[in-house]
Amino acid sequence: MDRNKYHGLIEKLPHRGAMRLIDSISALDSRTVETETRVDETRTALFGRDGKVETYLGIELVAQSAAFPLIYDDSGDEEHMGMIVQVRSFESFCSPETAMPVLRTTCEVDLLLDGKVASVRGKVFEGETCLCEAVLTLAVGGSK
Repeated sequence: MDRNKYHGLIEKLPHRGAMRLIDSISALDSRTVETETRVDETRTALFGRDGKVETYLGIELVAQSAAFPLIYDDSGDEEHMGMIVQVRSFESFCSPETAMPVLRTTCEVDLLLDGKVASVRGKVFEGETCLCEAVLTLAVGGSK
């Protein structure tokens, strides 16, 4: 898979600098997304001591990943933005095993109420180990 295929979408995230947590998109359609985040020396201050990811960042990884199905439209004509309005559930299972992990976030996004609300189920993995999972509600803005 050409991970640079979606680079233009990553640039559409409103987050900049250290607050942009997504490095690449490995799979995307109108309902699901899989992203990658590389924790390196420049991100250790944000992610925690010694490169260990603070698990509360799982919520932000899920939310930023979920933005891609919202700003992506199969026809390429519509873009929507969203923001977290509710964390319905969050569970942290463990911290990454390695000091500088590559994290994979997977999300399923369902639009509700004529597309004004998104229900998001997401998980953050290191390899095959699930570090955390979250269920979020996002408010979805209109088309740009």
